[in-house]
Amino acid sequence: MEGRATANPNAKRGGSKEKRSDCPLITLRLVVNEHGFTQHSSFLPGNISEPKTLQEAIAALNVPGNLFKPTIVMDAGIATEENLTWLRDNHFHYIVVARQDPPSEELEAPPVLLGDSHVKGALVKTTDSEERWLYCESPDKEAVAGQIKTLFCTRFEADLQKLAEGLTRPNCRKKLGKILERVGRLKEKHKRISGCYEVHVHSTDGQIATAIEWQPLPEKLEAKLNGSYFLRTNLLNEPLQKLWEIYRSLAKVEDAFRFMKSSLGLRPIFHEKKERLDGHLWITLLAYQLIQACLYQCHRGNLFHHWPTLRNRLWRRMRITMCAKLEQGQVLYHRSTTQAEESQKEIYKAIGISPQISKAKKIIV
Repeated sequence: MEGRATANPNAKRGGSKEKRSDCPLITLRLVVNEHGFTQHSSFLPGNISEPKTLQEAIAALNVPGNLFKPTIVMDAGIATEENLTWLRDNHFHYIVVARQDPPSEELEAPPVLLGDSHVKGALVKTTDSEERWLYCESPDKEAVAGQIKTLFCTRFEADLQKLAEGLTRPNCRKKLGKILERVGRLKEKHKRISGCYEVHVHSTDGQIATAIEWQPLPEKLEAKLNGSYFLRTNLLNEPLQKLWEIYRSLAKVEDAFRFMKSSLGLRPIFHEKKERLDGHLWITLLAYQLIQACLYQCHRGNLFHHWPTLRNRLWRRMRITMCAKLEQGQVLYHRSTTQAEESQKEIYKAIGISPQISKAKKIIV
């Protein structure tokens, strides 16, 4: 949010992926179905713990206490052990990105391609009677993970270099105990990569640090952020390909947030009062729902374009109004629509409407 938003009780400072600690946040909780349509939404304080919102979100779905319960698909941020236990106790099926280590890294078979994606996967050997684990490796995630790993290494080494250079400068800390404490803090700050390094602090007298040396551990670096991940599920009878198809529905949520943030102007938010902010978010969700309905109709008609493509093709068709003054002093307004192009007719056909929309119209005033 832009501004302090002091009139909004939900505007709180919390963890931001964009590292915008200078701005208050609002949390949008969104539950969508397998087709991407919104099933539940609510606005929460910006400093709320996301894992604690799961049970309330499921309760808001008004799921009846029968056998027809939805399968819950979540990312690692919400898939805490407490939440998974709660889902099992309440007889929900789930498939989630694991934030815990698998019980074993031995696979039942070599990884195979999953569906029409470039991701390979295999079931993990386990004796657990309640859950199954899936190993997945993605070349796209590997490429992104490689860039992130390089960035993490650069930041960690830069902080170590700055600390090491301070040992030769006046008015900088040099006591061995303080330097070791500072190194420990840097390891905690960069905990996602610091375990892949050996760091040594040298001292000649045990009192004053004279040098800091570090060296990456190639084996640990290779195993860190390599594009592989694990899924866990309590769907015990579904085949591997089916489990992957269910998990892929999580992309609907990610696409929804990405689309609302980019194309629909969900943020930044300039409203200060709660009711105005709620209206802004509600209009964004309504627009998303309408656009998702158009995309769903297109997909049913075997037209698999993203919304920016559909929008760019349709905006060229316009409604034109011509004005002419008659001899009697009256004014004639003639409204007509430009001819539909072939790409536009393809969209109309997929949606199931006629391209002859908004016929010509004459008005004399």
